[in-house]
Amino acid sequence: MSKRRQTGISSIGLLLLLAVIGFGVYVAIRLVPVYIDNWQISQSMQTVAHRADAATMSGSQLRTALKREFEVGYVSHMDLADDLTIRTGASGGRLMVYDYTVHLSLIGNVSLLVHFVDRQRVPGS
Repeated sequence: MSKRRQTGISSIGLLLLLAVIGFGVYVAIRLVPVYIDNWQISQSMQTVAHRADAATMSGSQLRTALKREFEVGYVSHMDLADDLTIRTGASGGRLMVYDYTVHLSLIGNVSLLVHFVDRQRVPGS
């Protein structure tokens, strides 16, 4: 008499697999808006840096232009006053640097911390 073995996943294995996939989807749903926001920040900085009058703008004018771009792009995770620095380069021009952290609460006391740092050169006059 030959004994046939069944192959495949059990119902408990299927539930565990679905739980892992569900958790991954939940984390992705929480992270995607943060990364879209970061992409919008990067695009806004490029737009401001490549304006025709960017070389002659003061630091406060650059911040005002960025604030307008952020309002159009619905940027919500970055604070211009705290997270953006504008440095003067030795070779002329300036460097806009943003450095910010987003804290996302997942489940209970489990959270994600996402840190972004990027820079955009503003050509000098």
